[in-house]
Amino acid sequence: MLLFAVMVASLAHAQSVYIATSNSAVAYHKSRDCGYLNNAKTVRPVSLSDAKEMGRHACTACYGKSEGAATKSATRAAASRKTVAKDNNADELPVTKKATTARKSAKKVQADAEKEVKDAKADTKKTVTKSTKTMKKSASDAEKEAVTAKKTVKKSAKKVASDAEKEATATKKTVKKTTKKAVKKATEKTVKEAA
Repeated sequence: MLLFAVMVASLAHAQSVYIATSNSAVAYHKSRDCGYLNNAKTVRPVSLSDAKEMGRHACTACYGKSEGAATKSATRAAASRKTVAKDNNADELPVTKKATTARKSAKKVQADAEKEVKDAKADTKKTVTKSTKTMKKSASDAEKEAVTAKKTVKKSAKKVASDAEKEATATKKTVKKTTKKAVKKATEKTVKEAA
């Protein structure tokens, strides 16, 4: 196994491999014609040592499962050591494309959420304003109806009082007339009887 690692290391400096340039690519390939590279938008040749420094492992289709698995675990271990070293020099870490994309995505989500909150506040304000206007109009309409009803009742009361007064006057006149007739008749009767 040690001999294998030494051979791979010596060949790594001189050997060219192929990598897909997408962020999700994790392997290096022996041939440009590897089936795993068919859907890659961009493929470029790099040295084996550069591919390993990028954290890539051997493609299991190109190099076989055992070598692919061995380089995969070795690459993970190297990446782990590299991460620890980078964490120790965190101020010097470059911002990765994935981190930038994630940051942009988070900012967009935050901006969208803030816009939704702002829109909801505006909608609530419009609804409250509309409700307030409706309530004020309803109160104003009710007040107008009350004033109109009061005037109608007052007018009706005056008319009823006026009609009652007229009726009372008419009744009084009728009673007076009837009384005069009765007195006149009674007087005539008394005069007739006395004569």
